[in-house]
Amino acid sequence: MDMSTAIDVAVFRLTAANVTSALIRRHRAGVRVRVIVEPSEYSRNTYPEYELTRARIDSLWAARIPIRQRVHAGLMHMKTLITSRVALIASSNFTNNWQRDHNYFLPAATKSRAHLQMKSRFASMWTNTTAFGTFRPKPPAAAAPAQPANGATDVLRTPTLVWRRATWAVAYDVYVGTSSSSLQRVARVPAVLSENPPATYSWTPPAPFPSGTRLVWRVVSRTNATPRDPSLVAGSSIWAFTTGAK
Repeated sequence: MDMSTAIDVAVFRLTAANVTSALIRRHRAGVRVRVIVEPSEYSRNTYPEYELTRARIDSLWAARIPIRQRVHAGLMHMKTLITSRVALIASSNFTNNWQRDHNYFLPAATKSRAHLQMKSRFASMWTNTTAFGTFRPKPPAAAAPAQPANGATDVLRTPTLVWRRATWAVAYDVYVGTSSSSLQRVARVPAVLSENPPATYSWTPPAPFPSGTRLVWRVVSRTNATPRDPSLVAGSSIWAFTTGAK
């Protein structure tokens, strides 16, 4: 397995954008990239930082990189990257600070036996259809509208529509209409993918709405996998407000 033709990666948690982008670039350059993930970490939302794993894995999936996931009992706690030249055994996850932690490198030239064992272990995991299955992305959580209040009247004709951050969303589509059947998308608002994202997002129309008009709106959460599978979205409840004279 030459480095220019194949890379195998097993990740417990992947939040680093540079690692994700590098794998996608190598895949697009014709390198065979295979990834095994731990599903419990893909769906963990204990902290915003943990949610980034879903964004990164979804990006790999959207790029059509083959991904498998653990289906056996317990956890797949490996953090390793294997090429023909070296196998990396990380002592931490592939996160923004992982480079500062101590890692173990197994060069094929000087530690050939250990390097070969890592290659063989990954290969056996990849072909084990009992313990590992095909990865399937999941949708994000739905956003929650916040303001204007549902049913509010005398709202400014140029209101700021605010909604609360939705877990695992990487972008939001804003829809506005005069009824639920006439909703049209008016904006796409990207989420801030960081360890400290904002609690809310907002959109303000570029021109005033007509005065004295009842309008309805909703927000649809998207993931990095949505471009490949449009069904991976989550819509908020529909809220209404009526504009005033100003």
